[in-house]
Amino acid sequence: MGRPMRNGRSTESGAVLVFAVLLALGLLVLGHALLVLAESAYVTSRAHARIVDQGAVVDEALLNALEAGWAPWMDSVPVGRRRTERTGVDGADSTEVTWRRLATEGWLLTARPLARPGGGAAAGRRLVWVMDAAQRMEALPAVVSVGAGAPTLVAGEVSGDTSALGIVGTPALGLLELHAALAQAGALDARGSVAPADAFGACDFSAMWNWGDPGQSSRPCGSFTALRGRVGDLTIDGGQGRVVLFVDGDVTLRAGAAIEGVVVVSGHVRLVEGALFRGRLVAFGGIEVEGGSSVVGSLGAATAALAAVRSSLNARLLLHQARRL
Repeated sequence: MGRPMRNGRSTESGAVLVFAVLLALGLLVLGHALLVLAESAYVTSRAHARIVDQGAVVDEALLNALEAGWAPWMDSVPVGRRRTERTGVDGADSTEVTWRRLATEGWLLTARPLARPGGGAAAGRRLVWVMDAAQRMEALPAVVSVGAGAPTLVAGEVSGDTSALGIVGTPALGLLELHAALAQAGALDARGSVAPADAFGACDFSAMWNWGDPGQSSRPCGSFTALRGRVGDLTIDGGQGRVVLFVDGDVTLRAGAAIEGVVVVSGHVRLVEGALFRGRLVAFGGIEVEGGSSVVGSLGAATAALAAVRSSLNARLLLHQARRL
């Protein structure tokens, strides 16, 4: 009777051994599966981190391109053509930046990471507006442009190369709004007389009421065009100069002041006491030209003045309608 019992114990021991072996194998398979999952998650997280890093590199390249502003080479790129350059050193921070000209003032800016393991991040794109002097001046509807319903009182003369009076929807030059332009312009006092300023044969560009010396090309300030602005009312007490002027307020030209260029004003503009303006004028709050004073339209004078300061006005390029493609 003892021998069958020994066989039973042996069978039970064998079953336990088989179960233990199977359990160990199962745990081994499970451990391997967990290890594979962990490695997969690690690889995925590393790939995601690379994509995020590359996305940051792309965003930085786009921002740097916008903040670099207008460059002379932009004038030489025909509509429909492009210019490509590399930024950064070879490696993870290297990008390819492409400017494609879609229109006279419209560009597609693309930044693409050159180091893209596993596919990497997609290219970043922005629609960019770059002000063109000729395009902006041709877009103004008249010698003097006012806001809808603004008062116009012309006892003097408004004449020139296009219609005398026109309507604009905002005191701006294209997408360049008044407050953005004021941030780039030299700040004027409330009142002053315009006169060229030079020292030791060199033009003093820092003198706020120095607006060049038009018609005197041989003099130190003969070719200088000023970029000026003011938040508040402004009175110009005589003098002669060439300027691109932005004012958030009212402007009065008096005492025979003779100014040429481009003036953009949110308020009312008055020309009295024989004052003369030549170029293009945006007087959003209305215009008054007293007898003996005059506004003479000149596309050439306005375009030349704006072209002279466009690098400052395009110091940081603007997103076209702030769209991200």
